[in-house]
Parts: sequence; structure tokens; C-alpha cells
Amino acid sequence: MGRVGRRNVVAVAATLMTAAACVLSATVAPAGAQTRGTAQPVRGSADNVVNLNEIQTINTHNSYKRETGLAEQAAYDEIVGNPGAYRNGLGYSHASLADQFEHQNVRGIELDLRPDPEGGRYRYPMVRRDAGLGPLTDPAWSEPGIKVFHVADGDYNTTCVRFVSCLRQVKAWSDAHPAHVPVTIMLELKGSDRAFAERGGVVVPPWDAAALDAMDREIRSVFGDDELVTPDDVRRPGMTLNESVTKVGWPTLAQTRGQVMFVFNNVGNTSPYTDDGHPNLEGRIAFVNAAPGQPNAAYRGRDEVIQLFGEIQDLVRRGYFVRTRSDYSLSTVREEDFSLIEAALDSGAQVISTDFPAVGMAARYDSDFVAQLPGALPVRCNPVNAPRTCRNSLLEPPD
Repeated sequence: MGRVGRRNVVAVAATLMTAAACVLSATVAPAGAQTRGTAQPVRGSADNVVNLNEIQTINTHNSYKRETGLAEQAAYDEIVGNPGAYRNGLGYSHASLADQFEHQNVRGIELDLRPDPEGGRYRYPMVRRDAGLGPLTDPAWSEPGIKVFHVADGDYNTTCVRFVSCLRQVKAWSDAHPAHVPVTIMLELKGSDRAFAERGGVVVPPWDAAALDAMDREIRSVFGDDELVTPDDVRRPGMTLNESVTKVGWPTLAQTRGQVMFVFNNVGNTSPYTDDGHPNLEGRIAFVNAAPGQPNAAYRGRDEVIQLFGEIQDLVRRGYFVRTRSDYSLSTVREEDFSLIEAALDSGAQVISTDFPAVGMAARYDSDFVAQLPGALPVRCNPVNAPRTCRNSLLEPPD
């Protein structure tokens, strides 16, 4: 079962606005009075009725990303041999992680990770050298630890250089809003980029068992056990993870409020994470992107929402936690193509990833595209598998 709410919240009173402008009082019990598996629900909430896989949220894609300067963009285009490649494919930037949660009603993020055990490996990107610019001056680039950015040597600008820095931003917001629904943190394990590697670019260390162990340690250096939803929390005694989610179900909101859940976007290269005593993700933090029916299957990424619409709905009904996307490229934005976000919403995928979660972000492309839940809510009842008693207004009471 999931871990319980954990913060010292003595009394949280708030006004809940429903569609009929009803007013409810929201309070949570002191975390110190709770024990694992006996969390006190938020009054007037859906805590004991709705499981964490029976809701739907908007998450951002490449959530840390900021665009590089014009000189670096020109160098990028030259290296990849495609004029306008940067602007046409990578021309978007995100607010800080805290602002995404606070002002854009995002409830999940995605981080691209690269090992840097000694520190300094990515301090001088090729695009800066080719543009006649010096190494990066932020000391965080020289510190040991996993780094967060998009393309090695090519698209490096980020709102949080170190993985632990990103996580601390999430934790700070979470601590200030202890009644939030679980935040999903998607992890993509990145390597070298071919176009830059062929020109002598940086060599990204492999994601071997040591690197993955280091990743788990960095997560645990920021979040305590009672702040995480892990495979061990979901797996039932005597059952595989797959059996647990398909036959019994996920923890409730009462058991997971104020917590975060890590999942891998990668498919096929996370085997070191399950080797050496972790076949069912025992002791691990993140859920892997495993094929349905595999013993460690619980999460599945299915980005092609139009083509895989029926499959996504089937996975959701069977108990899996699914991620899809609402905009694959900037062409979606320029064409104001809302068919993807509409399909994503109807698919029941619990996580919908976007690069444009707020009104106005697409205006630079003369577009009004935005990917939001109806009413710009932070969370809603899942249209495919939520219980009939679920009410959007009760899912995340305001602070």
C-alpha cells in the first residue's frame, strides 16, 4: 500500500469552489498523528474513493528547458546541417518548475538525465565553442552529480543544472502544498547525440548499474521514504507488480497526497535497474516502462495517441498508469492542431505531456494552441476509469 501523508500540517482551512459555487471546508490531520497506511483524508475530498491511477493531469515535456542564444542556435543548425533546425524543432522554453506547478496547474514534469560522476563533463558545449563563446560559468556544471539538459553539446540551457537541484525545487513546492495529488516525475536516461559525437563531442557515460544506483541515491538525498510512491508501495505480498496493479489496484489519494512518483520514459535500456536482485523493482524508486504482462509492468508510455487511442484506453481500464503526448512537434502548435490534446484527454491516459501548458506560450508562432485540462484544472477525474462518485472539485482542495 502507499505511504501516508507526512507533513506537520496542524490545520489547513480553505474554500473549495465547485461548479455550483458550493463552499466546503478543507482540513488535514497532523502528519505526526498518522502511521503508514492510515492517512487521514482531507475533509470534503475524494481521498478514500479515488486511486492515484483514476485521475488525469497535465505534465510538461522537457520541463527544465530554456532556449540557447541566437549564436548558439546558428552553430547548432550548422552542426546538424539543417538551417532553421533549432528554431523549428526546439524553439520553446519553460517556466521554472515551481512556476509550472503554481501558475500553470502542471502536476508532473519530465527530466532528461546524464551521468557526470566527476563533474565538469558538459561545461563547454560544442555550440558555444563554435560560436566563439567560452565555457559555462555556473559552478553547478563543475560539480559532481547527474545533470539535467536536452542535447549534449547542442541544447544545454536549463532551469536546474543538477538533478538534485531540480528535485529540491519540486520538494520546496510540495512542502508548501501538502494536499497536492501525487506529482509524476518522468525520467529519460540520455546519452550522446550522434551529430555532435561524430564531430568529437562529449562522450556521455553509460547508464550502467552504478549510474542507476547513483540516481536512486540522489533522489533519496532529497525525498524521504514517506514522500515517495515506489514499486514497493504498490506491490502486494505474494504478487508481482503487474498482478498488483491489474488485480488489486493502486494506492488511494489518501495514501499518496503530497508525494511524488518517478517513472522511466525509456524502453529497453533500463535492464541494469532490474538486474541483481531487483526483477520486480524491489528496493527501487522508479517504475520502468515495461510491456503489459511483464512482472514489473505498471507504467507504460504510449505517445502516438491517435494511432494508439484504443490501446491506451484498454491499458487504463486494465489498471496500468499511462503517459501520452498532446503535441509532438512545433508543427502541432503552428497549425493549431487540437486533435492530439482532444484525443489524449479522451484516452484516459493519466499523464498528458505538453510543451505548451499555458495560454500565450504559442503566441510567438501566431498560434493560440494550449494543452490544458477542461477549465484549466490541475487534476480531473479520469474519463475512462474513475469511479462514478468522483468529483473534480474534490480531488485537490486548495491550501
